[in-house]
Amino acid sequence: MMKFVCAVADCKSISTYSAAPYPFMKQVKGWARFPSNKKDSKRRKLWETRCRRVSGVQDWCEAEVCSEASLSTSLNTGLVAADVSHTPAPYADHEYTQDRLEPVDPVDAEVQTDHLPSNSKAFCSSTLNENDNISQRLQFIQIVLQTEKSLKRYTGIGSKTFLSGIFDMAESNIGNIYYWKGSKGNNVSEKTSTSKRKKKELTNFQEYLLTLVYIRQGFDLAVIADLFEISQTWAGIIVKSWINILAKVLNELLVYPSAATVRSYLPPDYPSEYADTRIILDCTEFFITTPGNTSSQAATFSSYKHHNTVKALIGVTPTGVITFVSKTFGGNTSDAHIFQSEFISRLEPGDAVMVDKGFNIADLALEYGAKLYIPPFTRNKSGGKGKTLNQNEIKTTRDIARLRVHVERAIRRIKEFKILSNRIDCKLFPLLDQILVIVAVLSNFGPPLVES
Repeated sequence: MMKFVCAVADCKSISTYSAAPYPFMKQVKGWARFPSNKKDSKRRKLWETRCRRVSGVQDWCEAEVCSEASLSTSLNTGLVAADVSHTPAPYADHEYTQDRLEPVDPVDAEVQTDHLPSNSKAFCSSTLNENDNISQRLQFIQIVLQTEKSLKRYTGIGSKTFLSGIFDMAESNIGNIYYWKGSKGNNVSEKTSTSKRKKKELTNFQEYLLTLVYIRQGFDLAVIADLFEISQTWAGIIVKSWINILAKVLNELLVYPSAATVRSYLPPDYPSEYADTRIILDCTEFFITTPGNTSSQAATFSSYKHHNTVKALIGVTPTGVITFVSKTFGGNTSDAHIFQSEFISRLEPGDAVMVDKGFNIADLALEYGAKLYIPPFTRNKSGGKGKTLNQNEIKTTRDIARLRVHVERAIRRIKEFKILSNRIDCKLFPLLDQILVIVAVLSNFGPPLVES
């Protein structure tokens, strides 16, 4: 025997109930099936609304409405007499939902209610309708901006002051913003193929927030588009445009300080023999998808990571502040080559640079009158078996390793931005240099790595 359950909110009628234990079932004269969504979508929508149901709450495939629910007065539009018949008033033990005449005070979102009395059904229905009017986009933005912890999680910026400050800096570029729609050249910042959006779907701040979430969380563009209720194509255009804007603005905050400025901020307990260190350098690699071009595959294959990667040179002060970020190179590029291509022009006489053993650049530094702090290399033992270091060399290795840890910690912060810790799609290659600048500056907004 088929069982019918009434779809009207809070109606207790079930076709298998007998009138003996359930007196209210005496009034049930028949059942009306919900209209088909394919055949009459408007009528079905009206039924769902009048039954105080929210789409998605229940599987409507076998939904029925009992005659006791008396929906004929509220569903008269599009209904025929055969659908739902009017019945006498039911017994008092059958609960009804009536429209609430007095205004309803909103409930605090943090209040948990364990029990709802029967007269609160109208309030629940009105609350659902109010929430339906709040777009998914605004709900997500509220979550992002709710606390500084959630702001840090979704954007990488732990302070609303910094968030608004960066946006204010970018506003000077927003007035004449052109949305990126591709470029014939390699430089995506060129306005070779751009056009203004006739009607903006998001505000400037929402586009700014969208880009930060994309960089921090590394979401697929389809997910970003769903969260902000826009098309995937338009989400990609916004991301590319704003990455260029933010890179231009934040690059001004990536300052390479003088040697005197660096020394003035050294911690009191910093080893005196390394007090003239101006910058600590290290290369880091980011995994990428395998390029389709064989020459690109060879150029990006890293013998160290055994994977296709891109590599960049990162520089920090002895206190852990990122002050230098190079352009990205293929993973097959040596550290020394990147140093010579990107950093050597910044060397000044008297500078001291701290690096690891991968930087075989002592001769280059000497040409510029700079000093190089690098762990000593091992030598063959006198017996010819194995390699060794003397006591002073062991101490030097440990001291440099202890001081170099700050650049490694800074790199870890950079890789907390999932767009760089995930495997990077080849489509993002033209934007990698800009993304790295943005991430480096945002990383500096975190708590200091070393107290100066």
